[in-house]
Amino acid sequence: MHLYFSFCLFSFFTYVSLTTALPVAESPPNSPRLNTRQTATVPPGVDVVAETDTWLFSTSMSSFLSALNAKNPPYLFWPSPSANACTGGPDHPWDFDFKRSCQRHDFGYKNYRDQKRFCEAGRKKIDDQFSRDLRSYCASRKWWKRPLCYTTTAAYVTAVRVNNPTYSRECYPDGRGGLGGSGRDASGKCLPGAKCT
Repeated sequence: MHLYFSFCLFSFFTYVSLTTALPVAESPPNSPRLNTRQTATVPPGVDVVAETDTWLFSTSMSSFLSALNAKNPPYLFWPSPSANACTGGPDHPWDFDFKRSCQRHDFGYKNYRDQKRFCEAGRKKIDDQFSRDLRSYCASRKWWKRPLCYTTTAAYVTAVRVNNPTYSRECYPDGRGGLGGSGRDASGKCLPGAKCT
């Protein structure tokens, strides 16, 4: 009973400390974390939006990390492999390797912003993938480490959702201005202050 109570208390304080200490916001423009885009033009016929979504949602973590280390394709934003990826929190809390999940999350946020797709729906989709990546990592840990890993995952995901509420008001779901400034977000709802057509 004492061990269970201690674990619950520890989990609660972990959650509180991370949700108040993890301001997951975009780094300043001169930060080494953001200065990793190579100057490259997009080859004709390449769908940057579809490629971004493939790297985010359909690619294994090991394939994503290989692309990250190679910064390939060069016309997408790739976080610096050596920088702190989990903004405001440790990359390796309690020896758990959360860095790679944070790197993919950063990749999603920055590319979605660049493609004018950083609406609430897009942001939630990226955050949900972040949760899946972390939970998948936790599932691979030894059974006695999983509860703490899952609790820490919940704290990181909550911190991302709570501490980074801003998203673009000018959002084009297809990333190419496909709604032509209609003032609607990815779900089709009229954005605040927009004159929807």
